[in-house]
Amino acid sequence: MLDLTGPRGAVATSDPLAAQAGAEILRRGGNAIDAAVATMLTECVANPANVGIAGYGGCAVVFLARERRVVSIDFDSVAPFASAPDMFEIDPEADDWQIESGTARVVGRRNEHGYLAVSTPGVVAGLAHMLRRCGTMSWAEASEPAIRYAENGFPLSAGNAASVKDLAENADEVSRRAFLPDGDIPSEGEPFVQRDLAETLRTLAHEGPDAFYGSDIAGRIVKQIAEHGGVLQMADFASYSPVESDPIALECGGYELHTPPLPSGGVTSLQIVRAMHEADPPLPPLGKGGQWGGQADYYHLLIEISKLAWLDRIHECGDPAFIDDPTWRLLGSAHTIDLIASAGLAEPSGAPVGAPGPAGCTVHTVAADAGGNFVSLTATQGGRFGSRVVIDGLGLIVGHGMSRFDPVPGRPNSIAPGKRVLHNMSPMILTRGGEIAGAFGLPGGRKIVNVAAQMALSFVEFGLTPSQAVNAPRIHTEGREPVTVTGLSPEVIESLTSRGHRIESIQGRIGGPACAIMLDRETGCLLAASERGPGCVAVVV
Repeated sequence: MLDLTGPRGAVATSDPLAAQAGAEILRRGGNAIDAAVATMLTECVANPANVGIAGYGGCAVVFLARERRVVSIDFDSVAPFASAPDMFEIDPEADDWQIESGTARVVGRRNEHGYLAVSTPGVVAGLAHMLRRCGTMSWAEASEPAIRYAENGFPLSAGNAASVKDLAENADEVSRRAFLPDGDIPSEGEPFVQRDLAETLRTLAHEGPDAFYGSDIAGRIVKQIAEHGGVLQMADFASYSPVESDPIALECGGYELHTPPLPSGGVTSLQIVRAMHEADPPLPPLGKGGQWGGQADYYHLLIEISKLAWLDRIHECGDPAFIDDPTWRLLGSAHTIDLIASAGLAEPSGAPVGAPGPAGCTVHTVAADAGGNFVSLTATQGGRFGSRVVIDGLGLIVGHGMSRFDPVPGRPNSIAPGKRVLHNMSPMILTRGGEIAGAFGLPGGRKIVNVAAQMALSFVEFGLTPSQAVNAPRIHTEGREPVTVTGLSPEVIESLTSRGHRIESIQGRIGGPACAIMLDRETGCLLAASERGPGCVAVVV
């Protein structure tokens, strides 16, 4: 696909309805922040398996043109005050690597599905903070498209229809009735109407987003959860607030990369970028004649550095309010040198096979305006439909933030009351000499961390356009093999295999649909692309 261009503004995301909503806001005079929030709210309606206004959380990086600075806004989920480090029993059949990596399966999967899996939802608070801090429109204005789609419905895609059927078949009876009050499971192409959700969104439009955390909405959430054995309380809602901070930043190739600090995934992404940059192959992901496929030496080094960065993540990262923050040591020169040296000594054939991490269902959007404001925003339910708990009368699907904690006590990401969960979201802003250059990111669970790093390398090392970067080959490892790859040429795969790597080559993508917007300084135009194609990108010209 080609990059779409426009001088006034752009929105890129995974769903066409959501992209149209963001473009509508830009046409009405809103800025990039207004457009990003409207886009994400519409995703919460149009893409309910992946994100929702009661989803567990998200984060964003925003370039504020007037201030000429980047800010990070974290609205990660928080463990309920009544939670405990040992509240979940580990499945005795979990293997050593699952336990070591914090992905050990819990007996009954009670941290994934059901009422104990629910943590304090942060999406509404985070999006509201973005509007108040950086936007020009009210919550009511930004939520208009989402309300319209919830009330009037939209034709279900094949993927959404399958997800709705899956929830209907696996949720408890209360949640099933709350999600499908008529009892009918809609099929592909049929209109999907969410009247209860529309009414909840209207309440927030009339009373303001803080009403989500008040006695009516939050009280009804807490009541249903308590009645079914959950531990979320009104005190958890009353104390919740997003965290605004400076992002962590890395200078690389004449650019500056900005991403949210821990407990996001960005620190690991930047570890990979710095080590690859300073190892200085530099071997582009393009082969002879500009064909995708790349160079085996490049991907061998990328695999080994990614493995080591993931082991750092597993053993050292968590909510910095509860641990000694390892960020600047992990990104420091001495550790980077050690990382590169260790990668060069690695013997791939000796790496044990690792179990996959938890599934990820998330949404990412980027937005830009003519004034030079840029947003990179990620939000999530967690896995598909999160906890599978739907709040009766509100149409709210509640995320399962507890599934993202390490269920083994005594670790950096173990459960603690009031603790933010270590997550993988890694939205990125790219600047050059302090001026905006672009924004990018993707959904995709643990795969976000690796692919965000690879997209960053595509821009800062190889000068790819957004469409090239979102469609480039990808690799994924969480510290062990086999390594999943897509887009690599048979020759590169054969070379990697001959070096001892165990390679799992797939035809689909690794991670979710990536999107990016870059500023062409020569023309002043915006270049925008989404991995799924032009239909998922809206550009105002």
